[in-house]
Amino acid sequence: MALHSVSAVGRIGRTFSNHGFRGLITKALTWLRHRIFTTSCSIWFTSHSDRDARSDDLSSTDLGIEFLDEDRSELEEWMKRHQPEFPWLFFPQEKSVADECNHVYSKITHHGLIVGYIKVGMKLVFVHDFGMSITFPQHHAFIYDTFVLPAYRGQKIAGFAVARTQAYLRQRGFNTIWCHIEAWNEPSLKLFGRNGFQERARIQFVRILNLKFFLRDRRVFSRRLEPFLNSTRP
Repeated sequence: MALHSVSAVGRIGRTFSNHGFRGLITKALTWLRHRIFTTSCSIWFTSHSDRDARSDDLSSTDLGIEFLDEDRSELEEWMKRHQPEFPWLFFPQEKSVADECNHVYSKITHHGLIVGYIKVGMKLVFVHDFGMSITFPQHHAFIYDTFVLPAYRGQKIAGFAVARTQAYLRQRGFNTIWCHIEAWNEPSLKLFGRNGFQERARIQFVRILNLKFFLRDRRVFSRRLEPFLNSTRP
């Protein structure tokens, strides 16, 4: 029997042992529903090169920011080590597109130890929430993941790193920087708001079997996200 089949049988056995037959049926129905239908909604923001971000000066607190556009192996190994606790840190498809399009990762360190990162894509970005790649216009960049270890949160580290990343991207000629945040993620909404990002639209992604589409502000339908990205102006 294949290894993944053994693992699946083990999960089924644990579910039945912990929650009984009713729990097993509930989990199976949830899995089936997810295979048939998924949806997510996020708020999309932009920051433009003529609007400087405001951030606290943390340059004297032993923080370091290193921009990686070639060798990201050390940071990726760090992500894999922390992935059991934070499953969204590393996706093979995301890495493949990042390698192909030379995405930039901001490695955040404290006393030389990695404590977080920012992933920035350009040209083509694989968005795990959609299970598909999105093409961004020329001179546009997309912050698609920002992470700081829980022990280092609440110290304004993420805001400092976002501001430094914005400045770095401006120097490289990117005049528009995108990000998307779920509406429930209040800390991230405040973080990017303080760094000069302004709301552009609320985008709902819907997948029914293999049919995928987007709804902008609940009224504009599109099979792809690119028309929205190309039509947005500062």
